[in-house]
Amino acid sequence: MVRDRSTMAERIDAYKQGVAEATRVPVIFVNPDDIREIDFRFSQRPPYHRNPGYHLERQLERQVPGATDGVLNRMNEGVIRDSDRVSLTRLARELRESGPAALSRVTINGQEYGLVVMPDRGFDTKEEMTRGFFPHLDRQTREAIVRNTPGTDLQWMRLIGNHEGEHLNDPHDQKTPLETLVEEVRADRSAHQRAIERGDGDVALALRDFRALRAFYDPEHASSALLRSNDAVNHMHFDAADNSLTRMNTAVGASFDWSTYSGKATTPDELLKENPEAYFTAAQQSIEAYRNRVMAAYEADPTSLDAQRDVIQAQIQIDYANDFEDAYRRRVLGQPVPERVPTQLITQEQEDAYFKEVAFQSRMGLEKYQVQSEASAAFPDERIFEGVDLSGEGEGIETRQDLWNADPVRFLEIAQERLNVLKDEALAAHAADPSYENLERLVQLERVIDDNDFSLGYERHRVANPGEAVNSYAAGPPVTLISDEQRRSYYEERFARKDAGTWTAPEPYVAPAVPEAAAEEAAPVPAAEESGPEAATPETTAAPVEEGAGSSPDGATGASVKDYQQGVDGTAYTAVVRGLPMGAPIIDFEADKRISVGGLSMGAVFGQSAAPDPSAISLVNAREPALEEGIGFVPPPVQVERSAQLGAPA
Repeated sequence: MVRDRSTMAERIDAYKQGVAEATRVPVIFVNPDDIREIDFRFSQRPPYHRNPGYHLERQLERQVPGATDGVLNRMNEGVIRDSDRVSLTRLARELRESGPAALSRVTINGQEYGLVVMPDRGFDTKEEMTRGFFPHLDRQTREAIVRNTPGTDLQWMRLIGNHEGEHLNDPHDQKTPLETLVEEVRADRSAHQRAIERGDGDVALALRDFRALRAFYDPEHASSALLRSNDAVNHMHFDAADNSLTRMNTAVGASFDWSTYSGKATTPDELLKENPEAYFTAAQQSIEAYRNRVMAAYEADPTSLDAQRDVIQAQIQIDYANDFEDAYRRRVLGQPVPERVPTQLITQEQEDAYFKEVAFQSRMGLEKYQVQSEASAAFPDERIFEGVDLSGEGEGIETRQDLWNADPVRFLEIAQERLNVLKDEALAAHAADPSYENLERLVQLERVIDDNDFSLGYERHRVANPGEAVNSYAAGPPVTLISDEQRRSYYEERFARKDAGTWTAPEPYVAPAVPEAAAEEAAPVPAAEESGPEAATPETTAAPVEEGAGSSPDGATGASVKDYQQGVDGTAYTAVVRGLPMGAPIIDFEADKRISVGGLSMGAVFGQSAAPDPSAISLVNAREPALEEGIGFVPPPVQVERSAQLGAPA
C-alpha cells in the first residue's frame, strides 16, 4: 500500500483540482475547519460572540460579495413557513458536519455559482476517508479495508473532487431516494471515468467496491452495478440495492446446510466473518436457482411483460450480489479477484424494448384522466339527451334533473339508449374514414358509455338491494368499442402530436342555441317576482330558503349549504368554473358535495389548467342554459370512474 506524505494544503489543492475538472460553473468553497464556535469570553474585539454563522459569512463574502444571501436563498427555495427557513447559523453548523458536499444553482447578482464543502481534517487522508465510509462495520473489518485500499491521498482527494464538481452541473433538486440515486450515479460515473482516463484505475475500482459494500444500508449511493454498464437508473436498481445484504443473508440461511457445519457460526452474518468461502458458495447456489427460475418463466412466455420484468430485475440483483462478493474478497480478504462483466440474461435490445413499453404504458395510464375529461366535455348530458322528449316519463318531469331526481335508473336507461345511437353513428363514421379524429370519438364514447353502464348497474343494484352496503356492487367488465390495437394506435398518434407540438385538444360539445323567442316562451315565471323584492332571484349566490321548505338533498336547510341551494322559486344552483377547457363542473349532491370536472377533482383540474384560478368558481342557476362558451350545468349521474368509491354518481 502506498502511503502519501502530502501536506494538508496539497490534499486540498488536489480536491479543488478535481472539482474544477468536472464543473462548468464558478465555485465558492467552504472550509468546515474554519467554521468555529467562539465564546464571547475569548474574543478580543467586536463582534464578541462570533457564532458559526459569522465564520461562514466571512468565508462566503471574501470570495463573492453577496454570496451569503445567494446561498440562503437557494437553501430556502420553496419554503413557505418562516419556522422552516434555514438560518445562517443553522446552515453553518450543517456544513461543518456534512463532509465533502456540493450545492448547485446558487444565483448571486444574476450569475450562477456552485457551493462546495471541502474535506475537514478528519476526512482528508485515504485512511480517514475509508474509515468514514464504513462506520457500521466492526473495527477489524474496517481496518482490513483500509489496508487493502489502493492509491494515495492526492488520488482520492482528486476523485472525490471530481464527484462533487459533477454535482454542480445538476439542474434539478432530488426529492425522492430514486432521484438521489440517479444523481449520485451520474456523479460517480463522471469521477470513475476521469480516474480511469488519468491512469488511476485501481482507485476507480476501489470506489466501486466501496459503493458495493455500503449498498445494503445506503441504497441512495449504490452505484456499483451501474458503474459497469450504461444502463439508465430505474427503481429496480434502488430496490435491489436496498437491504441487499439482508436478501443475501436470507438466501444463505435457507440454502446452507447448518446441520453438517462444524464451525461456531449459527447465522449468515457470523458465517460471513468466520467462513467467507462457505458463505459465498451458498450465496452462489441461491443465485443460480434464482436465475433458473426466472429464465424458465421467461422462456415459457417471452412476450409477457411480467416475465421480462422479472428477468431484468434478476440481472440487477445478481450484479449487486456479485459486486458485494467481489468487493468483500478484494477489500476485506485482500484477494486478487478479476472483474466480472455485467449479467445479461436477455439481449440488450429486448431489455430496451421492455423499458420503452413500460414507459408507454405508464404514460398512457396517466393520460387516461385527461381523455376522460375530454370525453365528458365532448359528450355531456345535453348532447346525450338532445331531442329526447321527457313528457311521457311522468307527471312533473320536464327536465333531465327532474327525471334524475324521480328515477335515476330510468335516467340512465334513456342515456344508454341514446349512447347506443351515438355509438353506431361513430362506428359507421370510423369504418368509412378511420382517421385519428374519428378514432378519438370512439375512444371518448367508450369512456362515457362505460361510465353510464357502471352507473346503471350500480343504481339497479341499489334499488334491488336497499339494505346492502354500497360497496357490495360488483361491476362487470369494462365496455369496449375498439380493439387494443386501435386504442394503442390512438395513443401513439396522440403522444406523437404532443411531442411534436402539433396536438390540439378536441373541441367540447356546445349545445345548439335556443331561439330567443322560444326561450322566453319556455322560461317559467319565477316565484320571486310574485313574492316581492325580498324573495330569491336566479342571480343570488346563496338563495334564501323558506322555513320548513327547500331543503337540500342531504336534508340540510338554509344558506349554509354552499354548493346546492333550492330557492323558493324551485331553482337549483350549482357551480360553474370559468376559464377551464376541461368540461363542465359536477356536484355530488348526495355524498360529500365534492365538485369535479370531467371526473377529476378540482385540485387535479387546477393542476392541469394553464392559468388555475380557484376563485373562478361561482354558483349559477342550474335551470337556465349556460351562456359562456359551452361551459354549463351537467347533471351528476353519468360521469363516474369505475375505480371510484361506490356511492351516488358524481
